[in-house]
Amino acid sequence: MADTKISLLPTATSLGDSDIFVLNQSGTTKTVATTTLSQKIQSDIALSGSAASATYSVAANSQTPVTVTVTGAALGDFALGSCSVSTTTLQLTASVTAANTVTVILKNTTASTITLTSAVIRAKVLKQ
Repeated sequence: MADTKISLLPTATSLGDSDIFVLNQSGTTKTVATTTLSQKIQSDIALSGSAASATYSVAANSQTPVTVTVTGAALGDFALGSCSVSTTTLQLTASVTAANTVTVILKNTTASTITLTSAVIRAKVLKQ
């Protein structure tokens, strides 16, 4: 099989964590595991960051911005926000507002103040 052209090899229909790929890196033939390749792809397209645990009070019918540093984020990238505690009465939106910066908005549309205790606000960015 050492003399078989790559184009003539059978096609894999699925990948497993222990599968190995062959690559040429700077003129040297090497192997790379599926898990390593997957981690590299994820790190190139999905970035993340979080704000320190804090208490956030959002007044009735208002919103509170939370700044999250996400290294590598750029204007135009997609952003998602999440919280480590229940936010069923809040709306969360996120956007990249500057290089390396995601702003997560905690919006309260109720008639009462909502307090999040020991909350970690997280942001995930998907590169364009």
